[in-house]
Order: sequence, then structure tokens, then C-alpha cells
Amino acid sequence: MLTKFLGIILAAVLFITTASAFSPAVVTTQQALSTTYSSTSTTLYGKKGIIPNPRRGVDKIKVKWNANYRALKIFAEREGHCNVPPGHKEKGTPLGRWVQNQRIMKQRGRLYPLLEQRLKDVGLTLIEYY
Repeated sequence: MLTKFLGIILAAVLFITTASAFSPAVVTTQQALSTTYSSTSTTLYGKKGIIPNPRRGVDKIKVKWNANYRALKIFAEREGHCNVPPGHKEKGTPLGRWVQNQRIMKQRGRLYPLLEQRLKDVGLTLIEYY
């Protein structure tokens, strides 16, 4: 009975300390043994052991980032550049604000290297001084 109770407490603590949609979590050995994550999410974000959003197997950050990235590629193909105006929306997606956020994350050193490379491949200039 006591071990079942401790197991429930441990599960609650692990649930509370896992990542939300906005902050990455470091996966402990115990979590890695008990849960399987796709290796693509760890390679996408560049650091082994970091899973941005492990809930229900859907990485909401990755899905949203990829949707904005596709919108940027469409904009770049159509306009011939990636200088998106700050208030620009691409089919309802606030693309201008997203590009600003990517530049801010780069300045703060919080943009994952693989994501940075994908943005550079499209032609986006990340170093901007405000």
C-alpha cells in the first residue's frame, strides 16, 4: 500500500515538473526509461536530453514553428526576400511578429542551432540591431 502511494506521489511530481508548451525540460534517466520519445525531437533542437514538450507525444512548439517556417518560405518565394514587415500576416499567421521573435531569440542566444540554420537557408538575416 505504501509503495503504491509513493508511486502516485512520484508520478504527480514528475507530471508537475515536466515541460509546458513554453519551456523545455531535461529528461532524467528515470523518465527516459519509462517513456519513449522520438529521436527526431532531440535532434531537431540540437541538445540530447532536451524534450521541448513531451505531453501526449505532440510537440506543440515544433508544430507551430514548422507552420511559421513554411509561411516564411512561401513569403520568401513570392517576394524574393525575407524582410517581413513587423505587422505582416501570412494567411492569418502573424509572420512579422514571429520573425521578430526569432531574431530576438538569436540575440539572446536562445535559438537552437539547427533552427537557426534552417532560417539562414531560407535567406533570413538574424542579426538585427533594434
